[in-house]
Amino acid sequence: ILALDLASQTGVAVGSPGATPECFTEVLGAVGDEHGARFLNAFTMTRRLVKKYSPDLIALEAPIGVHGGGSKRRPEILMGLRGCVMAAAHYDRIEFVQYEVATIRKHFLGHGRLKRAEAKAATMAKCRQLGWVVANDDEADAVALLDLALACNSRSYGFQTTPLGQQ
Repeated sequence: ILALDLASQTGVAVGSPGATPECFTEVLGAVGDEHGARFLNAFTMTRRLVKKYSPDLIALEAPIGVHGGGSKRRPEILMGLRGCVMAAAHYDRIEFVQYEVATIRKHFLGHGRLKRAEAKAATMAKCRQLGWVVANDDEADAVALLDLALACNSRSYGFQTTPLGQQ
C-alpha cells in the first residue's frame, strides 16, 4: 500500500502486512508556486512511486478545510493534488481509497477528536513507540494512514492489530 499525506510537502509511507513501513517526504512545490506545477509534480510523483513500489492500493486522507471562508487557494490545491493522484492511480489501474482524518486518528491514536497540534505530537510519539522512523509529522500522518489502510484492506494485518489478534 502507498499512503500519501498530500500537501506541498507530502508525507509518504509504503508498506505491507508484517513489514516495517518505509517513510519519506516528497516536496511538490513551495507556497506561491503555480498550481499547475504542483499538480504535475503530484502526478509524476505518483507515477514514479507506483513504478518503484508496485502498490495494489493508494490511500489518501480525505481533504479537509475545503469549505467555508478563507482563501480559495487552499481548497484548489488540496482538491487538485488529490485529483492528480487519482488520475495517476487510474492510469496505472490501481485502487484508490481515502479516509477521514478523524477516522485515521481514532484508529491510530484511539481518539479522533484531538486538536491538530496534540494529534501531531501523539502520532509522532506512537511512531517512535512502534519503532517506525519518521522525520516529520507529514511522514507520521502518512504512516498512520498506512496503518489504517492495512487494517481495512488486509485480513492478516487487521487481525494482528485488533485486541483479539493480540492475545
